[in-house]
Amino acid sequence: MDVLLLIRRDTRVSYLLRVLYVIEEGGRWDRCVSLIHCLKNCRELPSLPIIITPDDLRQVGSRAVFDTRPEAVRQYSLFSYRIFDAYAGLVRANGQDHVGPSWLTHPLTYVTIDLTDPDPPTKCGKYVYCSFTDIIVFLTDKHLTDGIHFRLRPHHTHPSQLLTPRPTEYQLTRDVMRHARGQWKGCRKVVYWWVDGASMRWHGTIFILCGDKAADDFLVRVDARLRICTTELPVAWKRRPDERYPQTAALVRQKVAA
Repeated sequence: MDVLLLIRRDTRVSYLLRVLYVIEEGGRWDRCVSLIHCLKNCRELPSLPIIITPDDLRQVGSRAVFDTRPEAVRQYSLFSYRIFDAYAGLVRANGQDHVGPSWLTHPLTYVTIDLTDPDPPTKCGKYVYCSFTDIIVFLTDKHLTDGIHFRLRPHHTHPSQLLTPRPTEYQLTRDVMRHARGQWKGCRKVVYWWVDGASMRWHGTIFILCGDKAADDFLVRVDARLRICTTELPVAWKRRPDERYPQTAALVRQKVAA
């Protein structure tokens, strides 16, 4: 894992023991590392690797709080306050976890289906997300696409506008969109559902085509309406969309168009 570093000059035993406990008891980091790269490519984290400081360890909270959280939440608590905007910060209020200010958000309920799941389905208000980290991806995506992201100027498009010739069929069918969480053709998939009593209805899906791996330096995502958002820097002096955003176009041809 190359996204976290210790403060090498801090040799205090208490600091080192606390870091050791957080890292070891944090569990499997693969889902959260994927999330960290997404946040980096949305410019929501200042830089990588994250250097763990005593302040970071204080954000984790007490050992009692830390131990009651799922592994992905334990890991996220270590760096969530570093995210530039408070919309996705992990907050503890009245014994419950919130994402964002507690007076504006619903508490989180972790749905334990598999006790070994490090990133379990999580309920927030009337929505159930297929994992805790999916909540952060959706909030980041909303922030990225709602037009108020000042650190980036993401490009918004659709396969019919991006590709030449225009695709007539798509690989991303409704069945693919509604299927359970996980990966599709090597792409991270995030899903959430609307809950009304005992019934659940699929509400939204996002595919991360690029941006959640260490080698990626920009993010491309596509949603259930095939709307594309990319942070790839445009190629100067090119007019055709697929020439201005060549890497995004290549990914969409490979993963989205039939």
